[in-house]
Amino acid sequence: MEEKQLNVSLLIGNGFDIAILESLKLKYTTTYKEFYDYLTYFLVNKNNSIYMAINEKKALETDDNWMDYELLLSELVKQKIEALERISNFQNKKKQYEVFLEDWKEIQYMFADFLNHVITPDILKQVTQLSGKGTLKRLLGDLTANQYKNIAFPSKTTHHIEMDFHIFNFNYSSLVDNYFYWLFDYHPYNVSTNNFHFAPNPQSFPNLKSKYDQNTTFYMRSSMNIYHPHGRLSIPESILFGTTNDIPAYIKEKNNFNNELLQKLDKAYWARLDEKMQPILEKSDLFVIFGQSVGESDEWWWRQVIHRLAEGSELLIYDFKKNSLKEKFLSYCEGSKEIKKEIEDRIYVIDFDNSKKLKYTFTF
Repeated sequence: MEEKQLNVSLLIGNGFDIAILESLKLKYTTTYKEFYDYLTYFLVNKNNSIYMAINEKKALETDDNWMDYELLLSELVKQKIEALERISNFQNKKKQYEVFLEDWKEIQYMFADFLNHVITPDILKQVTQLSGKGTLKRLLGDLTANQYKNIAFPSKTTHHIEMDFHIFNFNYSSLVDNYFYWLFDYHPYNVSTNNFHFAPNPQSFPNLKSKYDQNTTFYMRSSMNIYHPHGRLSIPESILFGTTNDIPAYIKEKNNFNNELLQKLDKAYWARLDEKMQPILEKSDLFVIFGQSVGESDEWWWRQVIHRLAEGSELLIYDFKKNSLKEKFLSYCEGSKEIKKEIEDRIYVIDFDNSKKLKYTFTF
């Protein structure tokens, strides 16, 4: 039976922002190191406990990325909880708790200042002129011939179906939003509701399940949906740092400092992932991961995608400089060799680097 609707979910991380800012040959990007340098220069309160922890880690280790920062916050919260448990006086405990929250908010606002410094309105205008619509149209273009031979998604496409794009922007900026934004004309034709063109086989590779070539273009009805599960730069206090796994059931006990600190870390709780995001992921036919480190702080997402892959959907992973992202992703299969074996052939890795450029998608 021919499918009438397809759903494509793109999970976009900070590697996107870095790549697009570099492509514009800008002086600054959004790397963790650059944020650390900004914080070190502009933060007035050097006694901020979170900054002190960041600074200590920086002195001990050379590896620096955002996942490390979120794991550092997780460890810092655990240490703070242990410290609060050793304080018997309620007022002293409350004071220590409030000081930590102020430290947290100070770093949060400094991060917002940093992003506003790096990403100006003029940069957003430049990004809007780039080819996000072309990326969606030629979404399968950077697969190799061997990969394209086996992927099932092209065979699901045809004229006059609906293809809905769900873009999960894990970043706090709106670079992703501006790149993919285009003004839909919902009625471009007098006798059709189609508003999008999709190329199922940009390189004319053979496919076991379809006979399309580079001249094939399908006329479809499409919609664009963009989500910010981790918060937005325009609302600094919405910016979420933390983890999305193994958070205990703290909600039942209110007015408890320990529980409230744990809740502070829970991105899944604040983003209402189970309620808002899971239903979208569950109906996705194709996933695209770009600019992600596939780190454990976002484990909730990887487990959701794995669940859907086991039901037959497929995944494109863009792996910059061959960081073994497929292997990292498969490590979240909860020790199930059966699930891992079942889904690994539905994962297609697109390797690229500064010398091996992408030709059809994310061509900044």
